[in-house]
This record gives sequence, C-alpha cells and structure tokens, in this order.
Amino acid sequence: AKFLSMGVSFLYDNTAIVADFGDPHKNFLDQINFRISPNYDAVCEKYQRRIERFYQSIEQAKYIYFFRTHLKKHEAAELYTLLRTLYPTKQFSLIAPTDPQHMKKPWNVPGVQEFLMYPANDTTHKVHGDSAYWDNILKKLHLI
Repeated sequence: AKFLSMGVSFLYDNTAIVADFGDPHKNFLDQINFRISPNYDAVCEKYQRRIERFYQSIEQAKYIYFFRTHLKKHEAAELYTLLRTLYPTKQFSLIAPTDPQHMKKPWNVPGVQEFLMYPANDTTHKVHGDSAYWDNILKKLHLI
C-alpha cells in the first residue's frame, strides 16, 4: 500500500487510483504559502503536472477508484454527485476512508464505499489511518 502515501494518481492495469490525503487540520495555503514563496513558479508547474497526470489517468482508465479521506457523510454524497456530473460516462467508485466519529453507522450513500481508517476504540487521531486498516480496505476492493 506504499503508493497511497504519495497522494497522487496513477494508472495500473486500466484502473486509475486517485488518492487525496490532505491534512484536514491545516489550510492548504498555509502549508504552501504561494503568495510569499520565492518558488511560486516551480510550485505552480509542479501542481500543473499533477493535474495533467490526474486528467490523463481519468481519460485512460476503464475504471477509477477515487480515494478521499476524512469525509463526513454529506460531504461524500456531494463529492460523488460532483464526480458523476464531471464524469457521466466513466465507471468509478468513491472510496471514503474516514474517522470513527464520522462513521458511527453505515452511510448507505449510493456510489460511496466508506471504511474506517483505524479502530473505533483508538483515542488518538491518526491523520493517515492505520496500515492494517488500509490493507483491509485494499483487499476488500481487490486491489491487493
């Protein structure tokens, strides 16, 4: 499951894996600080390349798994609706690994598969989840 830690998209056997593991506790602009950075152009080029790879993966794939962590039920439903609007002819699943506090009972949101990222009885917040839980998610999706 090493590829998931990169937070990028890639294409494997006609299946696109698109993962976004943004830290839910930090503002993106605070992390990058685009306006002040002397590397503004380089950072923009880097993210433009990522965006292009994302679109190429989507275009080439026969099936897509969109991974987005830390979603709440209503956010997952909204994201699925947006993705379905953007890609009406593509076959895809929205995979929503999330925190126990956001998944006290099954969501039953069409098109969304939710999973716990770490045990419900674990009192420490884990931004990226637990490795054993990720292995379980990937096995259930038949990705490993």
